[in-house]
Amino acid sequence: MKATKIFAVVMVLASMCLAESNRVQVTVAEVADGTHAVLNATYFLLIKNHILARGDRQTYCNRYNHNPHFQFREFDIYLNPDIGQQNINCDSKLSDFNEMVIRTKDSDYYNLTLGGEQNPGLVIRQYYRHVSPDTITKEVEKFFKNALKEIESKKDGQSKG
Repeated sequence: MKATKIFAVVMVLASMCLAESNRVQVTVAEVADGTHAVLNATYFLLIKNHILARGDRQTYCNRYNHNPHFQFREFDIYLNPDIGQQNINCDSKLSDFNEMVIRTKDSDYYNLTLGGEQNPGLVIRQYYRHVSPDTITKEVEKFFKNALKEIESKKDGQSKG
């Protein structure tokens, strides 16, 4: 009887330790609109609209199918539907796409969510790495600058052709 109780206590403690070690590290940064030169609602929407107009469709995770996608030189950007899995097939007639996922060539993921009318800023989340909010803000800023540069160069190329 005593051995059974000890075994039960050990199993509970072991499962608690395992659960603790399996928690996902999430770094969150919030950027209020108008406080940053590049990370703002205007540029978010410009990149999103470019992806919707000129991108393709690609599934990147098991939550959704056929996400709007664009492959930039050094990273990919996917758009997730606003209403989550209620729009599992990413139908643009069912919802908008105000969530952006940046995937690097090293398979680091950055999740950006555009706030609503009351708070039009960006919330940036980076999973599985222990970094500061300032670090992910600077990293995403670099991705936005590169995306905007590529979008602008494509526009220039079209206007000359």
